[in-house]
Amino acid sequence: MKKFVLVFFYMIFPLLASAGGLLTNTNQSAAFLGQFARGTTLDCDAVYYNPAGTVFMTDGWHLGLNWQQSIQRRINDSTFDLFANNKNGNGTSHRQFVGKTYAPFVPSFHLVYKKDRLSLMSSFAFGGGGGSVEYADGLSSFESTIASSLAAKGFSKVPYSLDMYLKATSIIGAFQLGAAYRLSDYLSVAAQLRFTYGTYHFVGHLNDVSIYPDGVTPHTVMDDMSLDARQKGFCVSPVFALAFQKDGWAGSVKYEVKQALKVKNSTKESIMGLFPDGEHEYAELPALLTVAASKQIDWFKATLEYHHFYDHHADNSFTCVISHGENEYLAGFEFDVNPRLQLSTSFQRSLFELDDQHYSDMNYCCNCSSVGVGASYRVAPKLKLSAGCMYSYYDTVKKTSTILTNNDLCDEFTRKNMTYGIGLQIDF
Repeated sequence: MKKFVLVFFYMIFPLLASAGGLLTNTNQSAAFLGQFARGTTLDCDAVYYNPAGTVFMTDGWHLGLNWQQSIQRRINDSTFDLFANNKNGNGTSHRQFVGKTYAPFVPSFHLVYKKDRLSLMSSFAFGGGGGSVEYADGLSSFESTIASSLAAKGFSKVPYSLDMYLKATSIIGAFQLGAAYRLSDYLSVAAQLRFTYGTYHFVGHLNDVSIYPDGVTPHTVMDDMSLDARQKGFCVSPVFALAFQKDGWAGSVKYEVKQALKVKNSTKESIMGLFPDGEHEYAELPALLTVAASKQIDWFKATLEYHHFYDHHADNSFTCVISHGENEYLAGFEFDVNPRLQLSTSFQRSLFELDDQHYSDMNYCCNCSSVGVGASYRVAPKLKLSAGCMYSYYDTVKKTSTILTNNDLCDEFTRKNMTYGIGLQIDF
């Protein structure tokens, strides 16, 4: 039991990852919400999506400001015979455990100065987590282990109750500086430095684990425990890119070197020695390769894009679950309705390579598909507004495992995610 509690709190924080990868967030502008495949964009968010392409922008300054909000539900439908003993479970062996994730204010900015063949650029965005996840009723794997432990001690028919709460907040901010140079009329290169700062905060408790031998009077069987711990860390990593533009065709290749983030614990209250104060742990974000190609035909532009995350080379809490790297396939379409108004729509499919043998509600990420719609309107020659909405729907993954007393635990894991935002681009 002690080992399980320790593993539970250690493994929960990767669930804070944002859209894009297990731990990587590729959603860094409002325009992304309507057009995911932004690898050939020449808007100012090219600082992230197409850094080498910034030299094909018009001369001058380009500033982009963005705000987004995201809501996600992590849903685990769980069936376990001993759940029927939960005093507050209405005698049913089926329970639904929901983690509520809310990121109310996710800002980003991008800045480009372009002159002749050279461009200088900077940006800030949340490269990983940027919100909080709250588990008001715990998780299936946690409660099923407690129920099995009680059954193994002879209380298989005795009602039980418990009070568990956990809230984890994750913020991984990334500031980038870089430059691009146009080698010819059609080809350019870019290099950047990314400064990543990560901070995590965990608060929670496990209280009132009790049994009711007479069905009414509680008997406590475990001491109350609480957690209040923070982790902070910093790292620097490079980014390299190429871009191509000719006759309506465009392409780009970008490689983000692994972000070797290492965090230090600052712990006020600990559970069974979890997060030892002053010690370090790894929270690395994997290397990422992106390849994009597009074609502009008058009022219509189509873009195809591919992402590969080298998850199996990064040391973090997903290390024991990953079997291979993640692959993403993206397609985006933009329609110029008139010189001021542009509409967009896009699709993305994310395929995670996780080892089913280590799959659990504490460390999972289902394959998912995302659709987005967006619009931009140029309210003045040097001022453009953008807005978009993205919905992600996740596959359902089923798993059956045996918990202590040979009772089968049947889980179904899925998620729901909605993100929307607005952006402003100023050219001067």
